[in-house]
Amino acid sequence: MFPFLRLEPAGYRIVSLLLFFAAGVAIFGFFQKILQERVAAGIALVFFSIHSVAAFVTYDLAFFHEILYTLFYVMAATAYGRYVLTGHVKWYVASAGLFILTLLTKE
Repeated sequence: MFPFLRLEPAGYRIVSLLLFFAAGVAIFGFFQKILQERVAAGIALVFFSIHSVAAFVTYDLAFFHEILYTLFYVMAATAYGRYVLTGHVKWYVASAGLFILTLLTKE
């Protein structure tokens, strides 16, 4: 990201917050699919958002891997759930690919 943002901290913060927002949307969708209820999914999203780990993720560039790990893992679990429900192989391949991305983002 350095070639685009240089040493401007605001750009890194915006990217971090956008990734955090994307992870929140993925978590809300995941829990809504599992629980079949928007209120319960919203409560899960609130607990994810206010957890102390979320403060580190939005604070520093060094914690990008944590939010990327969360985002890819939740997306992989959601894709696998769709594979179980529909039986379409594309969802299985998507879940495997997202899980590989999950493994690659961990330190």
